[in-house]
Amino acid sequence: MLARLLASVGLAALQGEITATVQRAKRRAILTAIAVVFWLLTFAFALAALTVWLAGVVGPLIACVAIAGGFAVVALILQLAASAQKRRKRPPPSLADMVSEAAGKEGGEGTVFGLLAIVAVAGYLLGRRILRR
Repeated sequence: MLARLLASVGLAALQGEITATVQRAKRRAILTAIAVVFWLLTFAFALAALTVWLAGVVGPLIACVAIAGGFAVVALILQLAASAQKRRKRPPPSLADMVSEAAGKEGGEGTVFGLLAIVAVAGYLLGRRILRR
């Protein structure tokens, strides 16, 4: 009888502890989500302030292009890092595999480096045209 009483008390205490832990986790998740929203707002206003300041220095069009270019560079770096991370998990291909794969392609698929070259040339040409005045 005493064992059942102790088991019931222990079970009730455990149930109360689980409920309290779930409530704390829920409260922490809500506060973290609110903090993330405020950090995103902070970043957005800092970016807007940078754009306004840069627009006063070099003009609004070049300021927007510079900010967009900065984000594009960061995105490309992250994409290359993710691509390199994915490639590391596979064993390196042999020379025969690379030659047979290159011979099998018909040129329909582009590579990341080809895309980077196109973006670099387009950026150079746009930059020359904008700064020509």
